[in-house]
Amino acid sequence: SERVVLLLVKSVTTRTCRSAGTMAPLRWAAPLFFSFLRSTRLLLMLGFLCSSTALFAHSKLDVTSRTASKFVPGVVQRQRSASVAGSSFIGAQGIGGGGGDSGGFSAGVVKDSLRMILGDTDVSVSTFQPRLRPVAVPVAGWKQPAGLTVSGGADATATIATESNIGTSADSSGGPAGGGAVEVEVVGNTIKVDGVTLLENMPSTLRAAASSDLTGVVLGLLDDGPAKAQWDIKLGHLTSKNLLSCARIKRWWMAPQWPDSPSDVPIETQFLVAEVVAGGPYVVMLPLIEGSFRSTLYGTAGREAIQTSPRAVPKADETLLSMRVESGDKSVVASAIPSTLYIAAGYDVYETVERAFKEVSAHLGTFKTRASKPEPPLLRRFGWCTWDAFYSDVEPVGVARGLEELAEGGTPARFLILDDGWQMTASHGAAAREAKKERLKEVLRLREAKKAAVAVKSKVAEKAKVAANFAFSCSKVAEQERAKKAAHKVKDALPHGEEGEEGECANAGSPEEDEYCDVGDPINTSGTTLTGDVVGQVQSTNTDTPAVIKWLSDKAAKFYSNHVEHAAPDKWTVRLWAFLCMYVLKGPFLEFYDTFTDFSKRLTSFEANSKFQTAEKPFSSFVSDLRHRFATLDLIYAWHAMPGYWAGVSLDSTDTAALNPRPHLPTPTQFVKEMEPGVQWDPVMLGGLGAIPNDKASDFYQGIHRYLRESGLDGVKVDAQGAMGTFGEGNGGGPELVRHFTSAMEGSVSDNFGASHCINCMCHSTENMYNYKLTTMARVSDDFYPRDTPSHTYHIAAVAFNSVFMGEIVNAVRFTNYSM
Repeated sequence: SERVVLLLVKSVTTRTCRSAGTMAPLRWAAPLFFSFLRSTRLLLMLGFLCSSTALFAHSKLDVTSRTASKFVPGVVQRQRSASVAGSSFIGAQGIGGGGGDSGGFSAGVVKDSLRMILGDTDVSVSTFQPRLRPVAVPVAGWKQPAGLTVSGGADATATIATESNIGTSADSSGGPAGGGAVEVEVVGNTIKVDGVTLLENMPSTLRAAASSDLTGVVLGLLDDGPAKAQWDIKLGHLTSKNLLSCARIKRWWMAPQWPDSPSDVPIETQFLVAEVVAGGPYVVMLPLIEGSFRSTLYGTAGREAIQTSPRAVPKADETLLSMRVESGDKSVVASAIPSTLYIAAGYDVYETVERAFKEVSAHLGTFKTRASKPEPPLLRRFGWCTWDAFYSDVEPVGVARGLEELAEGGTPARFLILDDGWQMTASHGAAAREAKKERLKEVLRLREAKKAAVAVKSKVAEKAKVAANFAFSCSKVAEQERAKKAAHKVKDALPHGEEGEEGECANAGSPEEDEYCDVGDPINTSGTTLTGDVVGQVQSTNTDTPAVIKWLSDKAAKFYSNHVEHAAPDKWTVRLWAFLCMYVLKGPFLEFYDTFTDFSKRLTSFEANSKFQTAEKPFSSFVSDLRHRFATLDLIYAWHAMPGYWAGVSLDSTDTAALNPRPHLPTPTQFVKEMEPGVQWDPVMLGGLGAIPNDKASDFYQGIHRYLRESGLDGVKVDAQGAMGTFGEGNGGGPELVRHFTSAMEGSVSDNFGASHCINCMCHSTENMYNYKLTTMARVSDDFYPRDTPSHTYHIAAVAFNSVFMGEIVNAVRFTNYSM
């Protein structure tokens, strides 16, 4: 209890100091205060006071978890009989808006979801009118949503009305019945919502498009000056300060943020919600894509925040909101872009988001909303993806073992995603590089054998250690092979159980484990952040590397870790590193990527690799064997990347020659480089993409999908979609290129599997999402990292709030395994 109280006090004190803009009081006052508490009985009194306050609040509040209420606009509480259980469940299942029977964050959907999870447990649901920065709200002042009847007191419950009644009662803040559309009008250089000013000092270059079919307003660019490929437009001063933005944080992922002011809106914001006045109305702003031009929102401070020495934002600009409109191709220019930003308003934010997307879908004509698409068969099934279990080292035996263990545990998989690792790929380096790769693999693996051997304290283990040491010191392949056989011979002589079952270290769980049982394969960097440390570690294991190069590699690795990895994107060290990688270290870096990663590899054939098919047993045999052995397995999907593989399609393979691939270097936009500086030394940035010409996109997807269908698979997971926009230079711009490839991909999926059998992945750019006419599923967050505890809350928040946006276009697939 003492630790809990001290942590609470420290948290409150820290927040107070941060709000005041200084941490100085905490540094000198906190230690004295904690010592005083420990030495007096006030600690017990303070604990009693906190407990009493918590109990009092529990009886007055429907939302008892501040952490949950901060991130999601609804918390579902479990209730058995008349008592409320202490746990809470974050209601992300229903978030996503929508209409029809599969509609978004409705009380009915949440309750149905919980019945599946909790069985026959009675469920009490609190779905209050969403606040952009939700806090615990007393029942007395709570805006009761339509369809819910709430009673106060310690045993407060919520009675759920029928679906048809939800959203039909008058809003308590005086809004229209049902929370319908609110008028958005342009008056001179001001935008007003229900008579209240939202944006003022709007530039004359923005014009509102008149349309009787829209309840919102579409703003377009009309400038008398020269045509440009990139426009930065100051939209005006936004009066609202209660904001929620969803912005890209990488080329392919998006995350929610809560800006303190309009100037804090981050770059690459694709979705913005603002509370005009307390209690509503709410405004939804959707930057659009018109032809080859894509729009995003940002604030001055939001961009300054990622600089080395951010400049103070003038007070006059604290409410300034800006918009960038760009094509991604210097040759694609315009001075008139009819649709750049859509603004809608209403007193029910979920209804407003749903309506906004329906109207934008009809206006642009490039995508369809989720409500108009069928529910995908995979959505309500439990399944397994092979990625984090094996990465690209996946093999048939491992897949079968994973399915067996799930079945033995009482949770048999009903679908399987065979992720990266089944395709035929090759590095685009020389053949000698491949030979070196195999030699280095053997060196590293034998080094791990050495560690395991040292851990076994026996006479036989000492012989194994000598053999492994001998193997590790070998520099010629033939000698290594002889040493490997010697090591295996000694290993076979080990008494049963000395090394543990399935290669498990005998010292597992002991103090020796860290020293001797690091049996992870360092050669497989899939799923690993490619930092300077990784580069340095790998170079140090290469016995052919001269001592001087090893020393330089070690220094470069430390320079990267200390001065580049966490530096602001405009810092001189980042610019220097990008220059060195592109012009000085390009060769060594490409060799590293080719040798130790998959990210510079290219697809050489539509067919499966030798792990999954042989001359006697085709890929279809592997699929049919799985179906025969595991009767519960309804659906089997396979992974592939939108450009073919991580670095595209092979320029040398005869199997892909008909696609006429050509080398193409990415040209990321300025905001992409600021958002993700590492793109400047990305494997594809250094080595280029084996790009499929636009007129061959359909042939490519039809070829790979036809092969998978004929092999017995049911669908695909299409990955690496968000990077396609960086290849817009010379292709008509990113939006135009992505639109073409997405259309070809969706057409092929529809022809071969049905449009509902596709999971879109790494696709959080509006270039991707605003082109989904047919496909119905997408991942809504970055990977889940189970061993990175601080990331879990962020992951839940990203899943919940990204779903509010993406859930209007696709079914927001929220996997809970290691990979997704």
